[in-house]
Amino acid sequence: MKFNQLNIYNYHGSEDIRLFRVKKENVKLWDDKVLVYDVRDDDYHSILRHYSFYDKWFEINCTFDMKGNLLPENGPIERSFNCDMCSPCFSFENNVYNVDLELDVLVNPNGKDYIIIDEEDFKNEIKRNNITALEEKGALAGLSNLIEIINSGELINFLNDIYPFSDVTNCTSSLPMEKLTRNEISLFEKEIRHTFYGKRRA
Repeated sequence: MKFNQLNIYNYHGSEDIRLFRVKKENVKLWDDKVLVYDVRDDDYHSILRHYSFYDKWFEINCTFDMKGNLLPENGPIERSFNCDMCSPCFSFENNVYNVDLELDVLVNPNGKDYIIIDEEDFKNEIKRNNITALEEKGALAGLSNLIEIINSGELINFLNDIYPFSDVTNCTSSLPMEKLTRNEISLFEKEIRHTFYGKRRA
């Protein structure tokens, strides 16, 4: 499929839809299982490597310095990996979608030490009926799957095998993020969105 850029719509339940536009040259891998892209953040002198999956209930963001080394960021723990529990992505042509499910895992640059955060936000979104029973089950399954990978000591190898970190510096600057209201994207309607999960349509 020919495209000049990807439009990536990330739905945050009761909040908003975040639209990330990614230039074609920054898309490293895109097939029926995974989307990988790199973008440079000139404000923070860093590079973001992003992995979205069509068959998993999580996505992973990795932070590198401009030389391609994992970059530690401060927070509840020092981390280079920010892992979001989310729906499997789905796409129509050059538009990619997923639903953020609030639960997050932050992982140290060593790929082994981690902390789970935003558990209360996850519970609150379930109470507000913004996360469906299927999505609750998927988020917990995704969390279990991810923790198993981390505890095995294989997180970095898992990601590097999908697409090598060695190419991460070969990217251009990110485009500005945009925010939309949930009414603007009908595909995120709670009653129908699950029917698209994991599907890629050209």
